Amino acid sequence: MRPMLLTLLLLVPLSSVSRADEPNVAEPNVAELVEQLGHPLYAERLDAQRRLRDVGLAAFDALREAQTVSDPEVSDASRRLLNELTADWARRDDPPLVRRWLEAYDAGYAGRDREIIKGLSRVPGEQAAPALVRLARFEPTELGSAEAAQALLAVPERAIRQRREEAIAAAVTKLTSEYGPGRRPAAQWLALATEEADDASAVAEWRRHAEAQRSLLDADSRDTSEEVVATLGWRWLRAALAAGDDAEAVAAIESLVTLSEEETLPRLARAVRWSAEAERWDTVDEVVAKYTERLKGKRGLYTLADVAERHGDNAEAEQLAAEALAAEPSDEDATVEDVLLGPQVMVANELQEIGRLDWAAAEYRAAAKSDDPLDDPLDGRAAVAAWRLTDLLYDAGRYAKAAAAIEPIVEAIDRSRPARGEFDNLPQHDTDPPLLPSSGDLIARQRFSAALAARGEGDHETEMTLLRKAIAASPSDADILIAMHRVENAPEAFVKETRRRIDEMRREFERVIWESPEASDGYNQWAWLVSNTYGDFDKAVRYSRQSLRIAPETAGYLDTLGRCLFSAGEIDEAIEVQRRAVELEPRMQVLRRQLNEFEQAKASTTSEEPTP
Repeated sequence: MRPMLLTLLLLVPLSSVSRADEPNVAEPNVAELVEQLGHPLYAERLDAQRRLRDVGLAAFDALREAQTVSDPEVSDASRRLLNELTADWARRDDPPLVRRWLEAYDAGYAGRDREIIKGLSRVPGEQAAPALVRLARFEPTELGSAEAAQALLAVPERAIRQRREEAIAAAVTKLTSEYGPGRRPAAQWLALATEEADDASAVAEWRRHAEAQRSLLDADSRDTSEEVVATLGWRWLRAALAAGDDAEAVAAIESLVTLSEEETLPRLARAVRWSAEAERWDTVDEVVAKYTERLKGKRGLYTLADVAERHGDNAEAEQLAAEALAAEPSDEDATVEDVLLGPQVMVANELQEIGRLDWAAAEYRAAAKSDDPLDDPLDGRAAVAAWRLTDLLYDAGRYAKAAAAIEPIVEAIDRSRPARGEFDNLPQHDTDPPLLPSSGDLIARQRFSAALAARGEGDHETEMTLLRKAIAASPSDADILIAMHRVENAPEAFVKETRRRIDEMRREFERVIWESPEASDGYNQWAWLVSNTYGDFDKAVRYSRQSLRIAPETAGYLDTLGRCLFSAGEIDEAIEVQRRAVELEPRMQVLRRQLNEFEQAKASTTSEEPTP
């Protein structure tokens, strides 16, 4: 490199230049250059290194493979070049949150690579997909590469989100156009995911990849992990079910449930559910017959109940669900999280996630009965169960039952300061995110739910009394303020109090935005409060869009934007946005209720338009 050019490059801030930003066209003689790394003449070796640096990441696969050759000059130089070429991961177009994670990855914190990949996988929506594809393709270690791909390929549900698959495909296509197709295993998995068809060839390919990684795992290789093997197994099963290949589906399930003893039942339950969803009843029958003993506990009985209902046998389903509810949790239902949650809550949560809300509510209700002989309402695990039951019932619009579920706890902490302190110091508050709300938020939710129940009965005096108690317990809760604004035929004093509180909170949210302009919550809170009450609806739309620029593809923020657009008169766009929110969180009934409201308003508007 010429001295003047080197000087100019050194003057450019490192944050603005990254090898990840600058694709290189591969030279036709990369293999020869790699071989030249072992040339007897030092000058020739240096020349090969220089030219390979110029080639850049297009030489990645050749250098990666050269690390294992017998010539130490070649292997050592290849390793050094790989580290140089993969020193910077961020690109200019990466979203801010993704860039922060990649900067932590660049810093090379020892032992934190897996944590950072998991952090990227939790970034909302698909905004981290390009970064994870880059890591899967170019991370120097095989394990890091595999786990980045695993984060992209994980399939918690049989029905894969189309937008995510499209984002992965776009990122893979972009890298392939820049650097050519990748040869390492993780690159092949991602390529297969983008090309996957519901035929035998896709099934065979996923099986080949899953079994190859399983062999590495069984040999205690450091190049893979159980999570990686399991994810490939789920892809194999999904392809087999789509292709209608029962034999391959059973083989995939066998591979999954034999990975580890402690995960056998959760994986078995999920695999059986997937098979029932796909209506592959021969697969279901064969697997259930083979693992009958493993399906006799609480979780297993619910699995069989779910299968029976999907098969149309509702009476059998309810009988099995009743047996499951009565069954004591067994070792099969236990997990390491039981210390703070309890096995019943874990089972109830799984039922809620698959949409079995009545069964989940019954389990939460049973778990909410304290293990304490005196039925102490401040038992931590029972409190978590009661809180989750309230949340489930509130989302379903069953407000009276939602209020009743946590009433014993609220009564205990409302009448005694020591009891409130005891509740706020339960270990369930110390998790991230907390398993329990603060005492103030708990009281507010109970009063708020009871107020909404009173509204449904037309008792507006009780409604107003309870709303005042709720807002006193949690003064910044926008939903309570919105409910106060919507009280019918409220007296003037109540209206004035409500407007005063709303105006105060609008100013408070503006202060939060001023102090933390890069945080999304202030924008969202202001927009939600204003769009549901009064004020500048166009500004609410702008603020809501800003929250989504900071945290894209967040269902709650999309829900807010839908309301803002609706209030601003943009009904068609409001419906489009709200449908996206429902797509991201299909089991949140409150999102569906708002979508129904918008669609009904649209239908009403259309029906009122004069015919030409």
